[in-house]
Amino acid sequence: MVQAKERSIIEKHFKRNIPDLRILAKNCSLALVNTFHTLNGIRPMVPALVEVGGMHLDHSREALPHYIERFLNESEHGVILLSFGSLIKTATIPKYKEDIIVNALSKLKQRVIWKYENSGEEGTLTGNILRVKWLPQYELLQHNKIIAFITHGGLLGMTEAISAGKPMVVVPFFGDQPANGAAAAAAGFAKVVSYMELTEKVLTEALDFVLSAETRVKARLVSSIWRDRQADPLETAVYWTERVIRWGHAAPLHSSARDMPFYQLALLDVIAAFTVAILILVSLLWFILSTVYRLVFSKESKLKIH
Repeated sequence: MVQAKERSIIEKHFKRNIPDLRILAKNCSLALVNTFHTLNGIRPMVPALVEVGGMHLDHSREALPHYIERFLNESEHGVILLSFGSLIKTATIPKYKEDIIVNALSKLKQRVIWKYENSGEEGTLTGNILRVKWLPQYELLQHNKIIAFITHGGLLGMTEAISAGKPMVVVPFFGDQPANGAAAAAAGFAKVVSYMELTEKVLTEALDFVLSAETRVKARLVSSIWRDRQADPLETAVYWTERVIRWGHAAPLHSSARDMPFYQLALLDVIAAFTVAILILVSLLWFILSTVYRLVFSKESKLKIH
C-alpha cells in the first residue's frame, strides 16, 4: 500500500509512468552499505552488497573553534564529549533527566563538552561542563584530549567514534540505535544505558566502565582492526561503482534468489511436492492394507461357513 502511494507521487512529479517499485528494486546492480563487520557484525552477503563503513569520513584536521580548543588544552584529565546528534535536542529533555546527567558528570575529574542547543554563541560553562550550540564532532573525536563519547547510538556518530578509537556510553532512543549500541557493547568498548532507566547511579557506573584503562585499550584495539582493510572505504566504493559501469549485466553480482518468486525462494513448491508424494504413498499403503484386510477376513468368513 505504501509503495503504491510512493509510485503515484513519483509519477506525478516526474510526469511519466514507471514500473512497479518492487521491479525497480530488483533491478539494483549494487548496494553500498555504510557498515563494516568489525562493528556491525558478520553476516553472509552477496558481492552486490559492499560494506563501505566510514566512506564519509574526512581525515583532514580542521581548526577547532578557539573557545573549544582552549577548553581542551586546559583540561588536565581529558574531556568527555556528549552529543545526541542533530535530531534529538538535549535542550528539550525533561528537567529531571537533565539534572541526572549534570549530577553524574559534575562528579567527574574530567571535563565535558555537551552539544546543547540553548547555549551561548561561545558556549556556556558551568563547573566542568561546557555547553555548546554546535560542535565539529569528528574533529573533536580525533583530538587526543577526548577520551570518551556519550552518544545516542546513531550509525554515523558511532562510525566516527570507532574510527577515532574512543569508548562510548550509548543511550539509544529509536530506529537502529539499540542495535548499534548492542553491537558496540558486544565488541567490548561501549556500555548501553536505557533512557527510560537512566539514573545518576546507572550513568556513573557506565562512565566508570568506559573511562577504565581496560575499556580504552579495547576501544583502540577495535579501532585498529576496523581500519585494517584491503583498501580505503571510499576507494572500495569507487572501484565497485566503476566495475558495474564497465560490465553491467554481463557480470551480475546478485544471487539468482533475487529473481525468484516467493514460493520458490521459500521452497513452498518443494514442500508441496513432498507433501503430495507423502499423501500418495500413505493413500497407496492404506489402499493395499485395506484390500489385504478385506481379502483375509472374507476368506476366514467363507471357511467358517463351510
